Amino acid sequence: MNRLVIIFISLFLALVWGVFFVVPKNGELTFLRKEIQERRAELQSKEAYFASLRQLSQRLEEYQTPLAKVESAIPDTPELPTLFDFVQQSVSQSGLVLKGLDVVTPVGITEAQKAASKSTPLKDTYLNLVLGGSYPAFKNFLSLLEKSSRFIEVELITFSTQETEEIGAKIRVKVHSL
Repeated sequence: MNRLVIIFISLFLALVWGVFFVVPKNGELTFLRKEIQERRAELQSKEAYFASLRQLSQRLEEYQTPLAKVESAIPDTPELPTLFDFVQQSVSQSGLVLKGLDVVTPVGITEAQKAASKSTPLKDTYLNLVLGGSYPAFKNFLSLLEKSSRFIEVELITFSTQETEEIGAKIRVKVHSL
């Protein structure tokens, strides 16, 4: 009988030990397994995200040349010294004489144009050019402006003739920057 009691007490102690020690550890183990699965899923989603970022980066590298062209056409700042140098070189290259160059604020802008300019991130700089020379040289100058890497719009052209073959021209151009 003594043996039977020891067996029952041993079984009871094993059951109590299992209930108080093994079952909580099993719960912790289950919780840790779920957490590991969540971390793996999170890791996989981050790996997929970084893979897509690498892929986007590679696609952007393919567009570096066109982006550089846009950057040069519409720079971050007006870069007036560079712009003045370009205008002077274009004028002399086309055979014209630059008689005047001024940065101006435009007059006569309508409210619709003001509202449109506020809605766009582009900033406009206006230049008044006073030129003298022949008509073919003037056409050549306009062609140089058109072909330049900067985004330059000719807004106004006023011609004046003199007794000589020289034509006087006043031009207002608009140059865009960010």
